[in-house]
Amino acid sequence: MNTSDSDSRSDSTGISRRTVLKSTAFASGGLALGGLGLGTVPGLASADEHEGSIELCGAIDVMCAIDTSGSLNSDEVANLETGVNAFIDRVAASGADATIGSLEFGDNGVRNKNDLQAPSGLTVSVGSPGGNTPMPGALDVADQALYNDSAARSGALKLLLVFTDGGPNYTNTSYTLGPYTAPRDDSTNWSTTSGNDAYDEEGTAATGKDGRQVTVDEMDETALVASSIKDAAIGDGATRLITVYVGAEGEDQQAMGTDAMTKYTDLPTYLEEHVATPGFAFDVDVGELEGFVDELIVELQELCCPDCETGDALLEKYEFEEYEDGCDFVRETDRGDDPLIGYAPGSYDSKTGETCEPISVTFETDYCELDALVKAGRETYAFRDLVPVDGAVTIDLRELELEKLYAISNVQFYCVAPETPEHPGNGTGMGKGKGKGRGR
Repeated sequence: MNTSDSDSRSDSTGISRRTVLKSTAFASGGLALGGLGLGTVPGLASADEHEGSIELCGAIDVMCAIDTSGSLNSDEVANLETGVNAFIDRVAASGADATIGSLEFGDNGVRNKNDLQAPSGLTVSVGSPGGNTPMPGALDVADQALYNDSAARSGALKLLLVFTDGGPNYTNTSYTLGPYTAPRDDSTNWSTTSGNDAYDEEGTAATGKDGRQVTVDEMDETALVASSIKDAAIGDGATRLITVYVGAEGEDQQAMGTDAMTKYTDLPTYLEEHVATPGFAFDVDVGELEGFVDELIVELQELCCPDCETGDALLEKYEFEEYEDGCDFVRETDRGDDPLIGYAPGSYDSKTGETCEPISVTFETDYCELDALVKAGRETYAFRDLVPVDGAVTIDLRELELEKLYAISNVQFYCVAPETPEHPGNGTGMGKGKGKGRGR
């Protein structure tokens, strides 16, 4: 069983009232999901069938990061511009509660930023292609904008949508665009080496369309930045990162060095496995991008989470039980095979050096928000306004800063928990509007 230091506390932060992006297949002519080996999927509606019926729920803030490096020709850049603007127009037509912004990265710069704004007022003009591909700087600046532009909203789901045909290639410098600088600080969350204000893994001159080579080190450093952007405990919050690879057929390894190909295979695989939020890396011919964005809008409907609407009725109850071969939480409510709140065996932490003494436990749910009553010792504690992170909430007694920790004996979930005896959750940590992330 897991054990945990009873004096330690989680530093995870809550995110907006949304569950993790859900991956489903697209269905229009020949579109493929990058790295997944999927093409047209029978039985799913086409974009035309969804025309006029798109409805996105909840607030979303979106930054589009657009590759304008020298590996793209002028026709491909024109297709990129058309596709990005088609996406913006479709969001505007949907009536979604959305803001959208954009920036470009190429020619050793992060530039041409449009601040977050209502999509109905935004048209993107993409500049001429040229030079290298400073992807980590673009990711960092775009993520900062999602949380700090004047139109950014604290309650919105944050999406960073990257359109690129190549791998990261850049010089060891920093990038400034408006009020934002990348790397944003000198820690190893944002560049490989701590203590400086620049990137550290400049590629060496070699063959390739832009005269440089995409190296393992550049790809490693960019993956590091992407990981920090997606992590709720680092930076401003958990951002969902969507990649759209638009490279030409047969050029999936363009400008990659031998070591880079050995480690990462090709660019679509790299973006899927090391940059994008799981299930949200796409491989689309740039000439088909305008049609693809219709399918992307359909997919955004999957961001919805159901509101909890049954008042103070008990949703689920889990009891901690000891048995001959061990111990674990067991579902007590009998509601069939599809629990409203799920539990993966062993998803708890015990006191240090003890087994079967849980002080922290994680549950899975699709709800936007819910409450829990937790019995530990003789007391019952209220955890209110729990917001799932990546589809999970964690009940952690350490967040209540109690004088003595007793083992959790049961957890009861409600949409709105009834009033409890003395010593309810004090509104800190997991007790108020927060959930500790646990990826599904």
